[in-house]
Amino acid sequence: MRVKALFPTYIYSTPLQRKGVKELNRELIKETAQIRDFDIEGRQWSKTNYRGGYTSYGSMDKLHQFSSTFMNLETKLNRHVKAYAKELDYDLEGRELVMTDCWVNVMPPNVTHSWHIHPTSTISGTSYVR
Repeated sequence: MRVKALFPTYIYSTPLQRKGVKELNRELIKETAQIRDFDIEGRQWSKTNYRGGYTSYGSMDKLHQFSSTFMNLETKLNRHVKAYAKELDYDLEGRELVMTDCWVNVMPPNVTHSWHIHPTSTISGTSYVR
């Protein structure tokens, strides 16, 4: 019997950038706190669906479209998405991968993030700030 890898999960893991990541992370932390303070709908959703934590997933999931901080993050992530797609030998002839959604999760100790999928995504990723 032959062993086949039919649906393996490939993980790409690397630092976001060589220099300046602490400054970027400080900006992301600051803006995440501002978003959380502003996002009444997201805080309400999180009380029920993200106990003990906060997510803007259900309320503000396009942060890269209105925040210069998250636009900057998108620019940095795009380089890694392209490298990952190249490593996987994706045929992108005439097409490009674009960020469609971007939200924040705040997970204090003992908060869990349940198993889930991203059914409309070609590539999904997470950038850990702290």
